Amino acid sequence: MDDLLDQGAAEAEHFVDRVGAHFAGRRPQLRQLAGWLDDETSHSLTVVTGSPGVGKSALLGAVVCSAHPRLVEVVPHVRTRLQAQEPDGCPSVVPHMAAVHARRRRSMEVINSIADQLRLSEPPNGWSADAIITALSKLGERPVIVLDALDEAVDSASIAKGLLLKLARAKYGPKHPARASRSAGSSSGCGRGPTCAICTTWPLRTTDSSTWTQWTGWNCRPI
Repeated sequence: MDDLLDQGAAEAEHFVDRVGAHFAGRRPQLRQLAGWLDDETSHSLTVVTGSPGVGKSALLGAVVCSAHPRLVEVVPHVRTRLQAQEPDGCPSVVPHMAAVHARRRRSMEVINSIADQLRLSEPPNGWSADAIITALSKLGERPVIVLDALDEAVDSASIAKGLLLKLARAKYGPKHPARASRSAGSSSGCGRGPTCAICTTWPLRTTDSSTWTQWTGWNCRPI
């Protein structure tokens, strides 16, 4: 997979493997994710939840392979198939996208992978959650970060609280309406646009769902 492949080869292979050669179905979920990705004013954090083995990673694989500019070139059949089966479920190609497989990885590994894939210039003091938020806020277009298998990371809590939530709450750019969505409802107000759009997966067993809510203050439900 050539050039993605200079920046995030393991990630590329993971998402391509998950979507496989014959991904089909999940049309309502694809429409939701495609609409979210294409809406610049949408809330900045979406959590794909469901029982273990239900196909969360395959769904993210379909989204990544149809929206990542380099993967669209490498596996064009995924985007072609989505456009044929559900045009509204095929997102636009995202100029700046980082897709990370978090299994067995630590927070700094995730941060470094995001920085490498988005070709961000490392600051003098190295990367940190605050440093990457600052770098992302200076990009001309809102990037998209997709993180699979958050619950399988070495330090899931640190990634969720110390990185994802900070990114989700960071703002940039001219003022326009922005939403923060929770399963209990949504609120809207005038603020600055989100620094990035983040999509991650989380299992929906009772204990796991409670852990996510404890970390973030947000409830999660299947999309």
